[in-house]
Amino acid sequence: MMRLFLALFLVLFAHSSMAAPDDKIAVGAKPPLETPAPPVFNAKTPAPDISKIKVIADLSKKGAKTYYLGERAGIFGWLVSLNNHTQVIYAPADGSFAMVGALFTGDGNSVSGPQINALIASNKEVAELYNNASKRVSENAAATSLGEKLIQEMGAASGVVFGRMEAGRLNVVVSTDCPACHDMWKDIKGPVAEGKVQVKFIPIANTGTEEERQAAQLLKSENPLEAWDKHVSGDKTALAGAADSSYLKSIRDNLTVVDRWNIGATPYIVYRSKDGRVMIVSGRPEKDKLAAILADLSR
Repeated sequence: MMRLFLALFLVLFAHSSMAAPDDKIAVGAKPPLETPAPPVFNAKTPAPDISKIKVIADLSKKGAKTYYLGERAGIFGWLVSLNNHTQVIYAPADGSFAMVGALFTGDGNSVSGPQINALIASNKEVAELYNNASKRVSENAAATSLGEKLIQEMGAASGVVFGRMEAGRLNVVVSTDCPACHDMWKDIKGPVAEGKVQVKFIPIANTGTEEERQAAQLLKSENPLEAWDKHVSGDKTALAGAADSSYLKSIRDNLTVVDRWNIGATPYIVYRSKDGRVMIVSGRPEKDKLAAILADLSR
């Protein structure tokens, strides 16, 4: 019995002696490293002759700069820049076809993104190209935001509207005794009557002046088109009468808007062009310029 017990003890001791080293390895060892994913493109594959790729060759003749992006699965990529516009073009080495746009792997991972990032990191000229592009986008966004804010404020300002509702609108800051404003009205009166344009006159004047009273009377008038037309023609009674305080306040509110936007001359025209941009014209436009503005108005 003693021998059986001793044998069992030796077996258990041997088992625990073998297990201990394994336990120590399990506790102290680091998890196995994952195999890194292969790159989605090969930057070191030599670039083929771009003269064989017609679309890139043609752009190069026009002065475009080309930057090699690398290769994936026999498809080669280039970043092409011309006149501050960039695009990515892919083609096989024989130039049998070409594609413009982004390249992805079969499982949906971007190839173009890593290619462009690698190029920016390794090429100062491309990095500057993209930095400048980002600045232009920011500047355009800021200009767009300011333009939209301006045209919104012009739309909300107190004024009188002449012309067909369906026509494109010119928002015009005017002074009742401004000769250039009178001349502009004479130039645009015909197109207004013909339904080619709608005009919103936003009158302003210095506080406490005769001109402010006239501007308030224009807002108050039951027929502002007739009153303005007569006033421009020299009828001193067209805007006669005492001004109501509510209309005087509206004129002063208009003046606040003008001061906030640093508008220093009348007439001052704000309109939306056919391509959606907010356009500004300071002063009376010449007749050919006015014709161009009317042609460019968004309907």
